[in-house]
Parts: sequence; C-alpha cells; structure tokens
Amino acid sequence: MGRILNLKKLRKRVSDSRSIRKKIGTIFEKQLVGRHKKLVAGFDNHLVTQEIQAGRDGSNISRTLNGYGNLYAFLGFNHPEDPTSVIRNYLAAKIPYKVTSSRDTAQGFAINFKTNLPGIRDIESLSVLSHLGRSWVTGVERGKVDGLQYYLNSRRPSSASRSGKGIQIDKRLRNTNVKPIKYVNHLLERFRKSLEKIK
Repeated sequence: MGRILNLKKLRKRVSDSRSIRKKIGTIFEKQLVGRHKKLVAGFDNHLVTQEIQAGRDGSNISRTLNGYGNLYAFLGFNHPEDPTSVIRNYLAAKIPYKVTSSRDTAQGFAINFKTNLPGIRDIESLSVLSHLGRSWVTGVERGKVDGLQYYLNSRRPSSASRSGKGIQIDKRLRNTNVKPIKYVNHLLERFRKSLEKIK
C-alpha cells in the first residue's frame, strides 16, 4: 500500500534544508549582483554624472542649465576634484544579505532575504556642498539650486572661482531656473523595484 505524504511537513523539511537554502541563496545573490551592476552602470551613464566628470570645461549635456555652461562650474566644485567618485564608490559597495525566514505558499514555499540597500539619505550626506549648505545631488534633482540667473561661465580660468570657470555676478543675466532631472533617487527606486521581481 502506498504511503500518504503530508505535503505541509514535506515543504517545511525542504524549506528548512541547509543545502536547499544555500542553493536558493546562490540564485538570489546572482540576480542581486546583476541588478546591482545595472544600478552602478545607470549612475555612470547618466548625463549628470558624465557632465560633472567632464569638469569645468564640459558642456551642459544634461540641459539642466538650458545648455549654458556646465554643472561642475555652476555648482562650484573645487577644480580638479571629482565629486561623483565618492557616490559611485558608495553605490558600488557590495550589498550584504541574509536569509531571515521561510514560509509555505500556494506554489510551494518562499524564502525571505534581508538586504542593506544603498539609500538616498546616505547619498545626501555624501554630496553636501558647504557653500550650498545641502546636497548638490538633491538640488540638481529638484531644480532647487539658486543663482542660475547670475551665473557667468568664464571663457578663461579665473582665480575668483572655485572651479576656475563659474562666477556669480551682481547683474541678472537670465530669468530661467535650474531644470529638475531624475537622477540618483530615481535610480535607487528603480533598483529597489527590480529586486521585488526576483524569483
């Protein structure tokens, strides 16, 4: 006579198996790493990142300044620093994870993972400009950086400028403001949503 199986107990035994959990963890890590690489690539390839990395002589490829000058000079970075490198290093750091629990589902069982994902609050802390008094990343994303109306992009390097090119003058040159653009916060949100699709 055949043996009657208790599916609930069987599923629990499988889900509690160390070897099974390890294999599932390997699959999860592979997908996590793949999505993580896309996050870093998204940052590297973003127009704001590329514009700032081009330094004081770059052009406004992000169009946040209506094509005039560039973000590096406008934001007043100290030439020749690269303010994007610290953010990239933070985003590219390995993401730790651990298995927290397992549970039965209609399809079998599910294993829950806990990760420590990069967050916008840390990004803001890493991107504070003292003369702005806040994060340049958030300022650019929201279009909330004052002074574009009085921003002059010098053709020749000037000792009166941190970057050597961007100068704030008393005369109003334009009436436009910085255009907001989806940047790091958008990339992080897209990354978080992609992790929810891991199966």
